[in-house]
Amino acid sequence: MIHVLAQLEVEDFDRFLEGFNSRGLRLRQKHGSHGAKVFRHRDDARRVSLLFEWEGEEALEGFLADPDVREAMRLGGAVGPPHLTLLDVVEDLPF
Repeated sequence: MIHVLAQLEVEDFDRFLEGFNSRGLRLRQKHGSHGAKVFRHRDDARRVSLLFEWEGEEALEGFLADPDVREAMRLGGAVGPPHLTLLDVVEDLPF
């Protein structure tokens, strides 16, 4: 399991979220996503951060290489490609 932080700019947040929850969900499931959290930046409503869980790097790479994903991002109003950061969980603490 890997975690990925994706940061991007969108034309319209509501349009983005609609696509993320429909076309994007089906594509993520197809490529082994185990879930995502969506964060909207308080200081800029067009900036979005997403925290994903993927089966592994190969699943993520398959997702990123899928032309349907690029089209879904375009239709959802993504402004350019996302900036991706792969993360390793070091510790998972209780609240």
